Amino acid sequence: MSLNDNPAVRKAYEDRTYTAADGTTWTRGMDGWFTDIITDLGTDGLMLVRHDDFVDLVEKENPS
Repeated sequence: MSLNDNPAVRKAYEDRTYTAADGTTWTRGMDGWFTDIITDLGTDGLMLVRHDDFVDLVEKENPS
C-alpha cells in the first residue's frame, strides 16, 4: 500500500498514532491499526483494522 497525499494520513503514519473524531486512539502495528475496546460484556479487548480501512477512516474525517 502506498500512502496518498492526505496530510492527516501522512501524519498518522509518521506519528504511529491517531485520535479519531470520536476520541478513539489508534496505534499503528505491522498488521494494521489497533485500538482498545470494551465489549458489550464489559471485558477489555483489542480491535484491529487493516491499513486500507484505516486510511479510509482518516480520509473521511479529514477530506483534502
